[in-house]
Amino acid sequence: MSTPCGIISKKSVEWHQQFYALLYRELEPSHGLYKLKSLHVIRLSNGGYSVGSKCYFPNDGVLHDEVLPRVDVGVYTSGRSKAQQDSARKLLEAAGVHEVGEAEQVGAILKQRYNEESGIPDEKTHRQDLKQFINLVDKQPVTAEMFEEYFIFERKDGSWGKPSQVYLDIPYRDTGLHAWYEAPDGPTNNMALALKYENCGISVSKVAKFAEAVGVSCCLEIVQQQINSYEHPQWDILGQDWVDGVKRSSYEIDEDWTIEHLEKVLAKPSERRILSRPDIRW
Repeated sequence: MSTPCGIISKKSVEWHQQFYALLYRELEPSHGLYKLKSLHVIRLSNGGYSVGSKCYFPNDGVLHDEVLPRVDVGVYTSGRSKAQQDSARKLLEAAGVHEVGEAEQVGAILKQRYNEESGIPDEKTHRQDLKQFINLVDKQPVTAEMFEEYFIFERKDGSWGKPSQVYLDIPYRDTGLHAWYEAPDGPTNNMALALKYENCGISVSKVAKFAEAVGVSCCLEIVQQQINSYEHPQWDILGQDWVDGVKRSSYEIDEDWTIEHLEKVLAKPSERRILSRPDIRW
């Protein structure tokens, strides 16, 4: 069903409030408000229109936001009729418009400042953002996964990385991972967290706890691999139908475990790597 945005866009905000209030009074008794959820009839602060589920009420003085589109505040605050204002607001809520929560605010910050195309945020902004990130994950641990694809950490070499591209070691955690990642033939995908976070106004323990929660490496991971696969180092033996004169069973468990890059790193042992002994997680 098409929406009459071309017609109503020329109307005043007062008219929109009356329109929304009328729709609420007519549809609420018959439980027909759900029909509005798919219609682009919610007026935004920039003059555009959208469906309710993609709109937010203004808050904390924020009346316009490209990332979190705000409803035009006038469509439920115009005039002197409190009953009309209340009905217009209830219509918006029924259509799916909601308040901006802390998770939504953080999501907007991530999209604005920490995606691949974003410029590097200044030190003050990044410290403030990091505090907000830590507070959110402390209160809502399930939100940790929302940081996975964003470049939220500065690394030791000055570059920025996603959590999966960073590891922790002294002064944050005594993991010994520096000996692993700095080995001549070690993995090159990760870099240590920058030392500046040691003096960023947030305790080292809080920084480390947050970093681990969002996916920063704190140990070597033992990962599962298949035995019955050409990639297994002993495939020439394990891939045979008969082993030492015994036919392999169809009930066998095709399961093994490995640490990626282990053979390459151990091929060139050093006193530093032996003494560091990186943590290992099953």
